Amino acid sequence: MEKRYFKDLVKERVQNDPDFRETMLTKSVDLIIKGETEVGKAALRDYVNATVGFIQLEEKTGIPSKSLMRMLSPVGSPSLTNLANILSALQDSEGVDLAVSSTRRKTTRTLKRRIASKTTGRKSALATV
Repeated sequence: MEKRYFKDLVKERVQNDPDFRETMLTKSVDLIIKGETEVGKAALRDYVNATVGFIQLEEKTGIPSKSLMRMLSPVGSPSLTNLANILSALQDSEGVDLAVSSTRRKTTRTLKRRIASKTTGRKSALATV
């Protein structure tokens, strides 16, 4: 049996499956927005390695490839401007426009009200959360 590494399998899937590639980019950004910056940067770094590569990303952003690699490393701390430049270049390369959407969070207070209404038999004033 041929030994294959996980990163090689991911790279192969990224190259052959546009939906997977787009999802990988989207989820990377989603993780960063949600505060999981270390995981998000790692996923973004894997995305870059599997798609455009850091040399081509350097050409698109004007940021040296070694700096890009450092920014997306676990200890890297890209500025907002650099992160925006990276994401803009990746969107252009992928041919997508990333957008932010919002959803209302369930609060502890709302959940307590729902639990209370279920135990007392009263209807909740909230239709949805």
